[in-house]
Amino acid sequence: MFLLSIAIAHPYYLGGSRFHHLRAAHDYRGNMRLDTYLENRNISYAEFADTLGVTRNAVMYWCRGLRRPSVTNTLAIEEATDRHVTARDLITMVLHGE
Repeated sequence: MFLLSIAIAHPYYLGGSRFHHLRAAHDYRGNMRLDTYLENRNISYAEFADTLGVTRNAVMYWCRGLRRPSVTNTLAIEEATDRHVTARDLITMVLHGE
């Protein structure tokens, strides 16, 4: 319950982030989105999926913010990207439908 109240009260979750103009390729904390990471390194969804042992469609859903990866996959993504993409980035994309 406490975490829910923080998320609801935080201005970022209310759509009032004062850093909204910085969110094109990176979120307001300076971490990278998964789709941006893959694009910048010319890595296809299929190649990244093979690295993680998941399907290409799973990676596509994560990149589009339609689904959130499991905890195990989130940790694997952080490791595979040298923490350029973090759990916070993946959750933020899903919360905001990005």
